[in-house]
Amino acid sequence: MIKYCKQIGITYEEIPKLILDRKEYHALKEANGRPKHAGGYGECSWELRTIFVDAKRRFYQRKTYRRNKLTDSNTPNDDKPEYIYRVHKRSTTEWKRVKARYKDKLHILVHELVHYRFKYLRHGRKFEERIKEILQGKEFPVKKLYP
Repeated sequence: MIKYCKQIGITYEEIPKLILDRKEYHALKEANGRPKHAGGYGECSWELRTIFVDAKRRFYQRKTYRRNKLTDSNTPNDDKPEYIYRVHKRSTTEWKRVKARYKDKLHILVHELVHYRFKYLRHGRKFEERIKEILQGKEFPVKKLYP
């Protein structure tokens, strides 16, 4: 995280606190009088100077597939469709899955750092381009965020 903070121009004094556990983030928000709700995969809190990335969530980009149990199993009594989640374009080898999960978490971290550093940017094409630039190594000038 420190590497990316330096790269996008966050001063050492303003580096946010990184929290990876949802319960710890809820406790911090409650202690500061904020609602207990936390974002899905990550959240940036400027007021608390904190970035939350949920390290326990396994899937990042989910897509729902519908599977009928009649065709997949031998139990003709259960005709209700079952909804299952699968991650797109993931290899079956364990090493590639671990690497993909790491890249997903890194993308979430950089996403939240972009929220922290560039408050004026909202989700959209420019926002995703900024994340891509940071992951490719582009450096930004240092800026005092919280005078």
